[in-house]
Amino acid sequence: MDNNDTQKAGYTVEKIILMEQQFHREMTIDFNNPTLRHDIDMVNEPGATVDNRFAVNLNLKLTALIDEQPVYSINTIFCGVFKKDGEPPLLEEDFKKINAPAIIYPFIREHIHSLCSKATLGNIMLPTVNFQVS
Repeated sequence: MDNNDTQKAGYTVEKIILMEQQFHREMTIDFNNPTLRHDIDMVNEPGATVDNRFAVNLNLKLTALIDEQPVYSINTIFCGVFKKDGEPPLLEEDFKKINAPAIIYPFIREHIHSLCSKATLGNIMLPTVNFQVS
């Protein structure tokens, strides 16, 4: 592999796409209720590689509960489309499990923050996530 091949080797983000969105909220919510809590569930779904391109879906479910009863819920799926150039030093499977969701997640955070603002749910900021696999 010559120097030009090394410089070109890597992964490129082609697009980040909102694939699915479900949202529900109750009309009245007591935001001062001390039992209000948020449950977050996230699933990373890497796809197969075809012609050096692959997609990774990141599904995030956020549910707000008061006394174990849901008061609002959000289920969103974003898809990142990536292109692999050459033979990057990072294995493709590692990129799909760590780097791809780390690239997609800020788009989900912004989307949920904006959605919650429009739904008058207050300033919802999802925590940062370290996708590093131990």
